[in-house]
Amino acid sequence: MKSSSLGWRLIRRVVLIHVVLAALMTAVVLTGLAISGIVVDEASAEQIVAIEKAIHVDANGRLALRETRAVAAMKATRDFWFVLRDADGRELRHGVLPAEYPALEARIGEL
Repeated sequence: MKSSSLGWRLIRRVVLIHVVLAALMTAVVLTGLAISGIVVDEASAEQIVAIEKAIHVDANGRLALRETRAVAAMKATRDFWFVLRDADGRELRHGVLPAEYPALEARIGEL
């Protein structure tokens, strides 16, 4: 069969249609997951490091957060939240935990 034959042209078109449809379906699924909150980038590595550097144990033996510039910038955003628990069971919270995460809260030590 020649590459310019009708059969090869039809095969190329069918393959191209499948590739385009697969790409569109992938985009639709990923968009749906992002909108639903299943695929979410809650905190960048920079934010985690900034929080980690700002955490300390206060005079009462509780976890506390120093008000650094990075922490103040994060607190200025409406949706900034975190829940921390150290090896000794002390906990520090900030913000409102989104409704999607209560089940994970009990397992935070495992995470």
